[in-house]
Amino acid sequence: PTPAPTPPPTHSLLQNIVLTMGVSVGHDKTLRNAVRLFNEFLADPVEGKHFASDLKDIVYSAGVATAGRRAWTALWDRYLLRDTKSGEKHRIILVLSQSTDKTIIEELVVDGGYANGRGLYGCI
Repeated sequence: PTPAPTPPPTHSLLQNIVLTMGVSVGHDKTLRNAVRLFNEFLADPVEGKHFASDLKDIVYSAGVATAGRRAWTALWDRYLLRDTKSGEKHRIILVLSQSTDKTIIEELVVDGGYANGRGLYGCI
């Protein structure tokens, strides 16, 4: 038998776009799968064990959007780890900045709960 043809590079990009759209509009099956992957990642945060790296933005966003503070704090803690690579830190901070949790935003910007007690106002 002949091996299956390798999908063109645009296939991965298209898949990523469709999955991102699915999560952003709350498509039930897409969101459930992304959240499941996020929870597996939180339980055992080994790089690349639970999903491909090109799905990180989707999975992280779904986790933060649905799991609230628990997910946000888990990603923030990962961001703070010394051994987290700069590309991963960038990805995490972009996802965290999408939070709509008013309490987290207030703690981050005003109170400094996530900014060494200075708040972002104190950093400016």
